[in-house]
Amino acid sequence: MKPYAHPYQNRLSLVAGIGLAGYAGDICRLKDSDLQHHYLNIGLSAGLSYRFTNYISVRWDNSYQSLQAKAKPGTWGDLAFHSHLFGSAISLQINTTSKTVGEQYNRSLDAYFLAGFGVLYYRTKVNADASTQEWLKPMQATARSPIAFAFPIGIGASWRLTDQSSLGLEAVYHFTTTDLLDGISLTNDPEPHSDHYLTLQVRFTQQLFQMFHYKEYLQRKK
Repeated sequence: MKPYAHPYQNRLSLVAGIGLAGYAGDICRLKDSDLQHHYLNIGLSAGLSYRFTNYISVRWDNSYQSLQAKAKPGTWGDLAFHSHLFGSAISLQINTTSKTVGEQYNRSLDAYFLAGFGVLYYRTKVNADASTQEWLKPMQATARSPIAFAFPIGIGASWRLTDQSSLGLEAVYHFTTTDLLDGISLTNDPEPHSDHYLTLQVRFTQQLFQMFHYKEYLQRKK
């Protein structure tokens, strides 16, 4: 029998994810899970991925993320915030192993890392304790723009479910250019530190189907 050759796969894929997030800013740190509802901050993402080479892909991700946290006991009273983040980012994804068609059919697990650039729109509600709010300045929509730049950096791994789909786990740390994700900024800090957040998502990837081309089939068969 003559050997079978798989047809070429489409380079474009649809990607969707759901997961949790942790906040790192002025009122508490990333390690303070008990002040952040144990990271039960639900987030969603959806976008496209295009494979340029066997190792490099470019991703476009659109996301929504909810962030909630409260201040450490004994610091700023009953201060708490709830933010809604809407982001769009372009990222470069580099796979640790080759993504040729023949190899992807024989490999189940694939790891990668990514880095990108994006824009973030945020809306925040702050609940400040009356005895301590003189130390803080609430975000003023007229004075500060609710738009910031974001720089996602992360790692992930995906497990092939079928020839065209995979399921993965991804952790991404989002650096931002704003100190107001939590709605507050220290009044006596001339150079406030930006707020950041970490997302952990389960992501599903579906490779778009491509019509079978007989000429490409013959080329691969050779």
